[in-house]
Amino acid sequence: MNSKQKFVISVFTTRPRSLSLVTAGLLTVSAAASAVTFDPDLVITGSVELSTSIGPSPFSDGDVTQAGSIRIIQGGGTTSSAFSTSPGPQPPDNVNDGTTVLPPTNPLSGALTDTGDGVGFSTNLDTLGLAGFNFVGDGFNFVIDASLGLTNNSFVNTYDVTVRVDYSNVVDADGNDAFSEVEMDVELDTVNVLLSDVASDTFLGDSFGGTPTGTFGEVISDIGFFDFVVTLGPGASAQVTNVHQWEGSVFEVPGGAFADITNDITVLEFTCIGPMGGPCSGVADSDGDGVADVDDLCPDSDLSGATVVIAACDSGAANQVDVDGCTVNQQIAAIPAGSDRQFSRAVRRLLRRLFRSGVITRQDETDIRACI
Repeated sequence: MNSKQKFVISVFTTRPRSLSLVTAGLLTVSAAASAVTFDPDLVITGSVELSTSIGPSPFSDGDVTQAGSIRIIQGGGTTSSAFSTSPGPQPPDNVNDGTTVLPPTNPLSGALTDTGDGVGFSTNLDTLGLAGFNFVGDGFNFVIDASLGLTNNSFVNTYDVTVRVDYSNVVDADGNDAFSEVEMDVELDTVNVLLSDVASDTFLGDSFGGTPTGTFGEVISDIGFFDFVVTLGPGASAQVTNVHQWEGSVFEVPGGAFADITNDITVLEFTCIGPMGGPCSGVADSDGDGVADVDDLCPDSDLSGATVVIAACDSGAANQVDVDGCTVNQQIAAIPAGSDRQFSRAVRRLLRRLFRSGVITRQDETDIRACI
């Protein structure tokens, strides 16, 4: 199996950002079109949940009211699962005693099948700012954990998958000492591809992307979409994750904190690229050996035998498949019957060819030859 290959390509659609990317290049984004079903070799899954394990999430204290939902889009159809928060005992006491009703299905997860499929969530949160003892008032802290898993099961083809992040992060705070903040961190495996951080703070001051705006308690928003490409080499996989956190507190009355968030991660399009950058090999693979039927000279490969076996001798060498879709066992079995010497010479000649083409290793050749 080849090592994983991935490249991140960005297109800025709302405003420039400063991002650390793997590489840069040209991205072609197709216009809105009918959904296209993924090739059988391209497997993509999605998951989204209101986290109960990252930080204090879900935390609410005091007069916090929230209505939201998580969603997954599969085959163009959307399944949603709602969550809500209602006020806890008054006055607030910095204890997680608000009432948060988790989504009935949490997480929502499953296989994605078409372009346009993905995962997302929406929420709207507000407080009335009823301060409590020691000026500790209404507070909240919530985290959404969303992800896409992408796998290329082809042994020969490469896939470019364009992922889109649609986002709207809006916060506001009022009063003498209150704040509301939303942070969004999108990563491709361990590489950050998109950050968003907006804060409205009546005491310390507002900020956008960690940079002070010079204002206090204003509506701060970050709204737009961001596209990047994940390139999956043969046999490669990748994980796109989005950790979305919103938190805030009201320390003095009168005051309040507000957050309105919408976020979706979807598969915008995909492109199949064949060996050496040529046309993509056909996707039908009846025997599951990783070689398309149109290119498969052995369309009925038996993959149940994991090692190369000659007569009763198990060499221990892996029963590899060559670029023509034929296993080592199949090619040995296809050698015409003859004397032991003729068979041995033919097998050695085959092994040399397979070694030179990179199908087997030198150790594999040695192990198989020990059986002839």
